[in-house]
Amino acid sequence: MSGEGQDIEVNGVDLSIIEIKKHGMTVSADGSPMTTVSVGENLRVGHVQIRVTSADGEKVKFDMR
Repeated sequence: MSGEGQDIEVNGVDLSIIEIKKHGMTVSADGSPMTTVSVGENLRVGHVQIRVTSADGEKVKFDMR
């Protein structure tokens, strides 16, 4: 994912990428409260689990279950 302030749909889940920093991202899933997930963390965001695998301030890679 490249660029913050975007809304995307992944597997039927609406994700809002609020902010991308070098240590992770702040994200919301299906209107959930904003959650900051750091690189290497695996956190519940709304009803999904998100693990950030890398971030550099402009781009972020993550897995979602």
